[in-house]
Amino acid sequence: MAGQYIPRSTDELAIKAKNLIKSDINTAENLALHGTDDKAVATASELLKHYADEAGKTTSEVVRNALYDKAAEVANTIAPKLTESGRSVQAASILGRLTPEGQVRFAASQISKYNETIPFAKRIPELTGEQSKYIIEEMKVINSMADGTEKAMRFQKLQNYISDLVPIPLIQKIIAVWKAGLLTGIKTSGLNIFANVSHAGSEIVKDIPATMVDKIVSLFTGKRAVGVSVKGGIVGIKEGMSKGWRYLITGFDERNIGTKLDYKRINFGNNIFAKGLQKYTDTVFRILGTEDQPFYYAAKTMSLYEQAKVAAINKGLKGKEAQKFIDNLIQNPTDEMIKYSSIDAETAVFQNKTTLAEAGRGIQKSFGGLGEVILPFNRTPSAVAMQILNYSPIGIVKTIFENIGKGKFDQRLFSQGMGRGLTGTAVLAMGYKLAQKGLITTARPTSKKEQKLWELEGKKPNSIKVGGKWRQAQVLGPLGNVLLVGGSFQEAFNNSGSPSEAITIALADASQAFTQQTFLTGVSNFIDAISDPARSAKFVAGSTLASVIPTISSDIARAMDTRERRANEIFDKLMARIPGVREKLEPQIDVLGQEKEIIGNPLEIMADPTRPSPEQSTPVIQELRRLWDKGFKVSPTLLGDKDGYSVLTPEQNTDLWKRAGEITNKKLTALINRPEYQELDDEEKSKIIDDFVNKSKLFSRVEKVLQITERLSGQELFNKLKELKESKLMTREVFNEYQRLH
Repeated sequence: MAGQYIPRSTDELAIKAKNLIKSDINTAENLALHGTDDKAVATASELLKHYADEAGKTTSEVVRNALYDKAAEVANTIAPKLTESGRSVQAASILGRLTPEGQVRFAASQISKYNETIPFAKRIPELTGEQSKYIIEEMKVINSMADGTEKAMRFQKLQNYISDLVPIPLIQKIIAVWKAGLLTGIKTSGLNIFANVSHAGSEIVKDIPATMVDKIVSLFTGKRAVGVSVKGGIVGIKEGMSKGWRYLITGFDERNIGTKLDYKRINFGNNIFAKGLQKYTDTVFRILGTEDQPFYYAAKTMSLYEQAKVAAINKGLKGKEAQKFIDNLIQNPTDEMIKYSSIDAETAVFQNKTTLAEAGRGIQKSFGGLGEVILPFNRTPSAVAMQILNYSPIGIVKTIFENIGKGKFDQRLFSQGMGRGLTGTAVLAMGYKLAQKGLITTARPTSKKEQKLWELEGKKPNSIKVGGKWRQAQVLGPLGNVLLVGGSFQEAFNNSGSPSEAITIALADASQAFTQQTFLTGVSNFIDAISDPARSAKFVAGSTLASVIPTISSDIARAMDTRERRANEIFDKLMARIPGVREKLEPQIDVLGQEKEIIGNPLEIMADPTRPSPEQSTPVIQELRRLWDKGFKVSPTLLGDKDGYSVLTPEQNTDLWKRAGEITNKKLTALINRPEYQELDDEEKSKIIDDFVNKSKLFSRVEKVLQITERLSGQELFNKLKELKESKLMTREVFNEYQRLH
């Protein structure tokens, strides 16, 4: 609380650990090396004392060095596990018990191991006297310091120094820079903050139904476990801002925020270029970590206050007596309170461990360096995905199953789980209502016709209409995705009339949205590239290659441009992310022949995480939508495939699409304004529109063939017409019209 570290009595654990070492030191060493619970930590701590005592007694240099080696092995095995668990201060406390000589031997062994694993590469020098002197002097200072933040920071600095003695593989450096580039967009920070704000709100709201459930459960258990309280939030925010600033400047954080971002510090080297890369990657990851700190500590502090309030209720205290009890308990929280407040805080910022994250970590490890290219970020998206499930009716079922069985029932976690599920069910209903009013979009349409109609209307998938603009629902965190599931159910139910079928479709849409989450996009793309290389390999290769250009560069390039660009080829995707180069690409053309303008002003493009898209409407667009909703699927599409016709240059394809769209738009605008058209029924109207669209495509293709063959004759003309036919630009109908006009 507010930067204080409260020592907890571990006398009982220490006594048990000492007894275990005396009776079975092999079991004690195994527990210390492989465990992370309090028993393992206590055993590791006592082992270090044991090794130090024995080393001091022996007169044999060989035995003394062996004891130092054992101490280094235990300390440097358990410390990373504690740091991973956010117990950096405890890790520093344990490592601080190593003798200076033990730490030197550890540093030397790291160098030796490196040289042994790469016998054919350039060996690195053994530990020098100067390096040994620095390590010994630092360890003496650290050993003299009291446990706490300052000691942990000093020890982290020493550990960084030791780890930097061993070179980092080039592939790890490349991946670190690449991952940092993916996170450089201002919108990335905006999305992180928006999602944290939304999630913080939902975690507070969920306590209302959770408290109701808890009161019912208390009738059977005789105690309360959950309450509603926002007290302490401001204190926590201030603490988080202070620690966030410290992390931004120093890189130290006692809860190891880097694990949320799958980030581990990497030493790039000592030359100017390497130091520049070091500063770049550290800054990017630290900024995102800093943004989380106020939310983490606000959630942790509020959890402690809420638990203290519940404890007062269980004791039947009221008024001043209750407040005095709460204040005292806040200053001296129980182990259980600390445990639950950490769970609540990690959940609040999506840093909690999940089974899904463990599976993702397996993917990252299975493919070596390629694993992190396929799955660059794992822990946070996995936590978000699990919260989507928790904030849904599925979460209610999941909570019940998790608490079934002897010893499994946890009243607090049960009530919170039920509270999330009930809150999410209400949000599902909101999504249903928004879809009824046409204020929410779900998955991207599967038909090309409807996709093009959406583009004309300015619609974007998985979005909510706010203020005449479609905005991505993902900025609302897990609840945004739950809203989308409710919208999917409404659309499916409206089309089928069957609740069971609607549920199936909604779950399928949710699964699709899930696979489109950042952490799974690389996996699904990789699978597509293997299963259907002809169709997907080029796209995956282009997207992966283009991602080496930092996101901030791509955002600047778009903000400087006035048009959306076509980037279908591998190197086109690279060009699209480079300012000043992007404009050399051909513009995207809509089905009515207009060049697509960049959506939004430069500030929105650079910084708005909702990625707003203004609603578009013209008489033609309105009529196409009206007929579509009536069941008449009329909407223009572009000629050829997404690249156009291979026989044409990019410029010629652009010209063809423009011409076909212009004719279509001009003819349809005139058509729908005619009184004769207005008197027709919708079926006749749709047939006429289809006919106009087809003729517009026909005449634009004929026109293009005439342009291409204008100066040709004889065999040269024959060869060109054959080429146009093989590319499918010239069909029999086009050829007949061409002959007539030619």
